[in-house]
Amino acid sequence: MAPRFYSSPYKNAVAQTAKKESWWSELPVSTNAYSDSSELIKTSGEYWLAQASAAGALAIRDDPCHALGTKSLASMIGHLICLPYDTPGKFNSRPQTLQVSSGVITDFDVSPFDDLVVAGSDNGQITINALPSLSSFTPSQPLSPSPLATLTHPTGRGIDTLSFHTTTSSLLLASSKATVVVFDVSNPAPVFTIEQSSPIWSAKWSGDGRSVSVTTKDGFLRLFDVRSNSSSASMETAIHQGQKCSRHVWLGSDQIFTTGFSKMREREYALYDGRNLGKAIKSQRVDTGTAAFIPVADVERGIVYFAGKGDMTMRWVEIGGPSTFTDGGAPLGITIAGVALAPSSTLNLMKAEINRLIVLTTDAVVPIPIEVPRRQYVDFHQDLFPPVRSREPAQDSKAWLSGQDALLDLEPQDPSRKSAPIKRAPAPVATPSPVVAISAPSSPPAVSAPPAVKEGAKIELKIEAPSTPVAPTSAPTPAPTPASAPAPPSISSTATTAIATPPRQLQETTAKTESAPPPEITKEVETASQKPIQTQSTGSAPSPTSKPTPSPAPSPQILKTPNTSEEPFNPGWSRKFLAGKTALKPDYHDVHGLATSMGADTQMLKANQLYFFFPLAGAGGRLGVHPVAAKGRLPTLIPSLVCGAGIVDFELDPFDPRRVFVASDDSKIRVFRIPEEGLEADHCEVELTLSDGKMDRIGELKHHPTANNLLLSVSDDHAHPTLRLWDLETGDLIKKVEVPAKGVSSIAWSPDGNLLAVATKSKAIIILDPRSSSEPISTPSHDSIRPVRLAWLSPTHLISTGFSRSATREFILYSASPSSITKLGTQSLDVSPAPLFPYADIDTSILLLYSRGERSCHAFEVQPHDPKNLFGRLPSFEHGTLQAGFAFLNKQRNDIKGCEIIKALRLTPQTVEAVSFSVPRARAEFFQDDIFVKTRDLETPALGAKEWIEGRDAKLRRIDLNRDGLLPLSQAPITAAKASTRSKITGPVVTESQKQEQYLERAAQVEDDDDEVGRKTQVGMAAPDDEDW
Repeated sequence: MAPRFYSSPYKNAVAQTAKKESWWSELPVSTNAYSDSSELIKTSGEYWLAQASAAGALAIRDDPCHALGTKSLASMIGHLICLPYDTPGKFNSRPQTLQVSSGVITDFDVSPFDDLVVAGSDNGQITINALPSLSSFTPSQPLSPSPLATLTHPTGRGIDTLSFHTTTSSLLLASSKATVVVFDVSNPAPVFTIEQSSPIWSAKWSGDGRSVSVTTKDGFLRLFDVRSNSSSASMETAIHQGQKCSRHVWLGSDQIFTTGFSKMREREYALYDGRNLGKAIKSQRVDTGTAAFIPVADVERGIVYFAGKGDMTMRWVEIGGPSTFTDGGAPLGITIAGVALAPSSTLNLMKAEINRLIVLTTDAVVPIPIEVPRRQYVDFHQDLFPPVRSREPAQDSKAWLSGQDALLDLEPQDPSRKSAPIKRAPAPVATPSPVVAISAPSSPPAVSAPPAVKEGAKIELKIEAPSTPVAPTSAPTPAPTPASAPAPPSISSTATTAIATPPRQLQETTAKTESAPPPEITKEVETASQKPIQTQSTGSAPSPTSKPTPSPAPSPQILKTPNTSEEPFNPGWSRKFLAGKTALKPDYHDVHGLATSMGADTQMLKANQLYFFFPLAGAGGRLGVHPVAAKGRLPTLIPSLVCGAGIVDFELDPFDPRRVFVASDDSKIRVFRIPEEGLEADHCEVELTLSDGKMDRIGELKHHPTANNLLLSVSDDHAHPTLRLWDLETGDLIKKVEVPAKGVSSIAWSPDGNLLAVATKSKAIIILDPRSSSEPISTPSHDSIRPVRLAWLSPTHLISTGFSRSATREFILYSASPSSITKLGTQSLDVSPAPLFPYADIDTSILLLYSRGERSCHAFEVQPHDPKNLFGRLPSFEHGTLQAGFAFLNKQRNDIKGCEIIKALRLTPQTVEAVSFSVPRARAEFFQDDIFVKTRDLETPALGAKEWIEGRDAKLRRIDLNRDGLLPLSQAPITAAKASTRSKITGPVVTESQKQEQYLERAAQVEDDDDEVGRKTQVGMAAPDDEDW
């Protein structure tokens, strides 16, 4: 029986068409399917695939060595358009494609395990290809791999439907006309064949992979157990009475959702029990449309999305509750030609996005996010996200053919919790009910045994997954499941539940049982996590891989000693509450005369502990200077450093706050020193001038992060980019290194100063050691020639910001070493012409991205050692005024008591304001040693320029930020949980209306008492004598 009180968490779901900048447009997609049962679009883990139009043409370079690059046109027949989820844009009819067939594609399917893609043709040929990784594609070019195998359908006619097995690898279901065939892709001969007397509309595997279901043109839904070698269907029932196409999908292993037409030609859908086919559990008529519904199922939540070709409305229905069906829908404003579900890994979980539909339209593919409105989007909403099926097969085809059954593991979706997959055991085989013969077919369907195959005809199939280079990492070890914890219940344990109960409820129960240990065990884990605190004084340090369990509250519930290794990054605290704030009144106002001729990729503001600097407009190259301590209104005539030529770039000495380096357009670098008493007027005295006869068009200056008096400059030098190292103590040119590229976009020293990263205008990133004569290493970077900026996240990880080919802003994470550089991941942001400036906080692994002329600063948590969750979006900083630049201060200037992680100055056209990035903490009276680990002293050099050039390396010393001697949070006493006082309130609860009635009753009682007293008084009094009158 269905639950009496049922409220779906998805009942308020909203579907909205994404903005056009999020579309994949100008695509030569096909909107004409071979049959009503064929699919036009599918999704994989990395990208979506859509049939290309036969009228489209591919530009193929005939002579790649030719300077002009001659091209020819080739037809798109047999090609699938493959584009990743994070790179939308306009493709001018030249997208990247994958050739999967030599003829016309009638239908195709992608393995749920992201290893195979299969395509059928109109001559009965079925081509099996390995599903390539995203890195295998070349933009605007076709990829034509050799097929792994070619199968032939016994009918020799066009393939109507293709479907991979739901739990087992390498098993394929193919239908053509009235024949369904089961293939093992490693064998060219059919394994099982099902003959029907009527053409087949759709053919699917059941959710548990035990049965094959088909809907036929004679209006029947039939189930077959092909491994039993039975000559008839195990169950069948009459479904939709219309003559048009009927399709179906499975919801788990028990429920079948069908779509079709009624006898009156009305579109309708129905739900059936797969364990006992008979009368539909419930059916619902929709409208009088002419196109057959295309259903796609979200099995975990029990939701089916469907729309017909040519419709402009997306409908969905949730299975569950007393009414069985909970309908929903939304107008999209586009013409629908096909629909598919994006994988759960692409969803924005923290915005309550439960699904994302990938909709095919005339010349574009449009994402349709499905979101559930919530009051707050800070915490992860567990009730919206049940565990999802793993993309790893449960068994191979050999095990299934031998009679074994297995279910896919379930993976929890909570991004803050690294839980092990939930194992599931298959349900015992239930004895099927007798066949419900509503109307017997003209001839019984037969299942024929596979024909004999000679040993020499067997195909040896080897599937190698394309390798994506990933830096060697050590994933955090999940906490062991206590032995006393109850085992997670299998889905089969609820097989006796009512049909109307959605599968989501079953998996929620499984997830809660797996992830919630008993309170006693939680207490033991908390106690155990504090043991390293007591033993730290004896010399033993806590394990760097230990990670406390995140809590939805801002304050940590499990205390942990900070890591004291060489890299003190501590991932064990939540960064999702990061917030950037400014004061109501700007710290510095009346900023005027900002330079407007600086390049878009030039930093406009830099600061240290004493001064902040910004270029001013006007002749002579003026760099404005203002003391950080002098808050308020800036002078009418802002004091400046005058170099006599236009400013190109400027750099501050990290170890001397009074020394500044200015590069000008006369190809000279001038070194200024601010007097001890500060500046009250323009300052023209130059301490040192650096120049070289061949140096031309200086691009950028960078001081060495650990060596004193060592400055790096990069210049174009008449199309021969050159790096120069200058000794600032003597003014000599120490080293000159030519860069093998057309130009340099930006440079960045690694935090330890051993490596230099160079972003070139040849779309490459170069890693080199300027002291070494060995060849530099390089890797491709962004696909656009627009500016690229660099920042190091750690001594071995590099961040670059740039643009994709479709003008989308993005950033890329690399793993870098002296011998190799590997791209780990890419994150797309938005479409904007402004280059992004990155700032990476090494201690917290937080990345901030800003650009000039905008109002926001994006924040991300970067986890290089977690390949599945490289980037986590954090709350962005938003402001009402446009920004011209940011300057980030050293950690020594932070408000440690206020949990200020990053402190910056923000330049606007009229003000300079302080921005504080902090996280809230419940016990702020303690020193947050899990956040503020020992940091590098960026204001004290580790060695001199000559020592570094001679080959010596030295790391900066680390300092403790606990300057006030606060008690560390790891040593703070654990506070007892406050008990609720609500249970101590005794007596019945009185409502307002009851209080009013009681008040009126008391008032009436008082009035009656007064009347009674007056009456008694009058009775007891004697009349006065006449004489008394």
